[in-house]
Amino acid sequence: MIVEFIDKMKLTSKSVADSVFLAEDDIESIITGTADFTADLALRLSAFFGTTPDSWTALQQSYDLSLVKGNDRLQAKLGRIVPTMAINSKRSTPY
Repeated sequence: MIVEFIDKMKLTSKSVADSVFLAEDDIESIITGTADFTADLALRLSAFFGTTPDSWTALQQSYDLSLVKGNDRLQAKLGRIVPTMAINSKRSTPY
């Protein structure tokens, strides 16, 4: 997600890192997905790119969900979860 902004604006990870007062390695780690995307980073990027922190956190959340939705093991487990509405409707007498 951040890489799209960097590429579109023809920036380098170093120029972004310098502008938001982080090490280039920190930005590279975010780009490669080896570091967590934090609220601190969302604030820094929003100030630099003229966006909102919420837009960055929403992008991150969307990305995170897309990763777990592609996880077959998790999907198999989710398919076995019985919703509470189904459990409650099977009770013959209320508590």
